[in-house]
Amino acid sequence: MNTFETPVSRIKAVAAFVAIMSAATSSALAGLGDPIVSFWAGNSEGAGTFDVQLSDAQFNNGEIIVWNLIDGPIQIMDGGNVIATITSGQLTLQAFNETLGQSLIALSFNVEAGAVDTDFLISSSLIDALDIPGALGRVTGTYSVTDGNTNGATLTGLQAGGGLYSARYNGANTFNELFTDGAYSVGVSESAGGVQDIPNTGFVPIGADINDMSSQWNFRLTAGDLAGGTSNYIIIIPAPAGLALLGFSGLFAARRRR
Repeated sequence: MNTFETPVSRIKAVAAFVAIMSAATSSALAGLGDPIVSFWAGNSEGAGTFDVQLSDAQFNNGEIIVWNLIDGPIQIMDGGNVIATITSGQLTLQAFNETLGQSLIALSFNVEAGAVDTDFLISSSLIDALDIPGALGRVTGTYSVTDGNTNGATLTGLQAGGGLYSARYNGANTFNELFTDGAYSVGVSESAGGVQDIPNTGFVPIGADINDMSSQWNFRLTAGDLAGGTSNYIIIIPAPAGLALLGFSGLFAARRRR
């Protein structure tokens, strides 16, 4: 015997699907605010900002927010002056996943300085309302610096500890900084980079109950030169640490393959 779906049943099914997707989206939005990532650049010729809003992002499985710079490159302008150029950018935010017991921020970029030495501040959204007691954390990242105008290049960290990158919690508290070894320089037409995994022994206690987390790159780049970076910052609750470690390793491995 054949059965037929009535228009009413189809409408109910569609309504149920919309309700599920709406709930998932609301869950992903919890604790996140605009802009989800901000690119600021400034030098002696001026300053400007490029902000990415939640409406510019996509939702993966209803719980992970993903943004990729598609319509690039983006020039940061002040009047007629090109202060800096963003050639690529990517952000992944996971406010909290109860199955894995984790929250993460993955931020990557490539930028070019303007006609004079340029400062950059690249910040993720603050993920708040986490309420993770006894949290553990881990940070890993890469950087690169390239001479873009045949006179050498220098990349200098401007974080409080001299680093290029800072993983933060509960406001402006620093969990860890990456690349704190001072200025990174290359010669004419050269390029260099590095990788750090802190701590390389695995997840360690942050030393506080976590209410919020954010990522920030802050550095100075010599005129006309190029810099890039990737960072993965993950916070977990102690119980599912093994599962979260697998998820983190997979994320980092995927980025290394790009």
